[in-house]
Amino acid sequence: DYVSVGGSAVLGATAGIAASAEIGDGVGVAAASGVSDHVRVGAGAVVLGMSGVISHSRPGEIVGGTPAIRREDWYARYAGLGRLPRVLRHFAELVERVTALERAGPDSSGPEKDK
Repeated sequence: DYVSVGGSAVLGATAGIAASAEIGDGVGVAAASGVSDHVRVGAGAVVLGMSGVISHSRPGEIVGGTPAIRREDWYARYAGLGRLPRVLRHFAELVERVTALERAGPDSSGPEKDK
């Protein structure tokens, strides 16, 4: 099977296109990106740099990341990485508090329940 590349498609340096992949008309595949075998990249779609496309993308869609997802989703996930250290510290504090409560026993878990 051969790769199919549509008219006016642009492939950046070191872009890798696997066997049987279909690159539509006017697609842009940025540098250091890859498209898996048997994957179709729709006409006018853009693959951001250093991305790995492992599933079909729709015409005009902009995808990025590994595995490649819609640009908006990728940006949101990437932005969330900056908050990860704070979230992990908070989680560790909560684990310590729960552990301390469990060690203290049922009498210190809070207000007594009505019988």
